[in-house]
Amino acid sequence: MSNHFIRLAKEEDVLKCADIFYRTVVKLAPAFYTSEQVDAWSQTALNREKFLKYILNADTFVYCSHPDQILGFSGLELNGHIASLYVDPDFCRQGIATNLLKYLINYSQVYELDFLYSEASFLSKNVFLKVGFKVAEIEYVKYNKVDFKRFRVEFLKS
Repeated sequence: MSNHFIRLAKEEDVLKCADIFYRTVVKLAPAFYTSEQVDAWSQTALNREKFLKYILNADTFVYCSHPDQILGFSGLELNGHIASLYVDPDFCRQGIATNLLKYLINYSQVYELDFLYSEASFLSKNVFLKVGFKVAEIEYVKYNKVDFKRFRVEFLKS
């Protein structure tokens, strides 16, 4: 993957990120979630105004194979919250999510952050653990009026 690169997301990337978000949830989440949960989760990508804020209110980075092909994205907020981590379902299990998380861990030095956290799904929990996050607690939340179980994961820089 030496020709791949990570860059800051731009407004023109938002529709591609929304497509990746939607397809990832629809294709991969049914292995872990009910159809009602998949529907509730995937709908987030369809609200363009809300999704634009989701991407651009964080420092969201896109993982590209060339300037026009985005394979994944992940966003870091100023308080250390990793707001997103999604990989195109056609390119999963190729190290993209791992590389994005490692990039965010390094990038967090810009803001002098020693602590990062996120809410991991059953889809993303293992990749967070792989790069050194720990499960702090299991949370039960409503997302688009549907109940979900998720994992609060935390990373403390040593």
